[in-house]
Amino acid sequence: MQTGRRHLRSPGHNKLVLMSEPPAKFAAGAVNPGSKQKRLYYPATISKTVDEWPVLYRSENILIKEIPAEQPPR
Repeated sequence: MQTGRRHLRSPGHNKLVLMSEPPAKFAAGAVNPGSKQKRLYYPATISKTVDEWPVLYRSENILIKEIPAEQPPR
């Protein structure tokens, strides 16, 4: 995953942001009679590597994780 992390950080990105479906968008579709629509949330897990990254902020609507700097080879 070192190469993927390097690719993400190279343009200066240092955070991964996941967002759930906006509540207003869900409500607009859910009010239709007979709608069985369920709100889409960000995934509970992404991958073992990403799941280990530190969480900077978490709520029902948004998850922000820090993309760690690449560790030098040992």
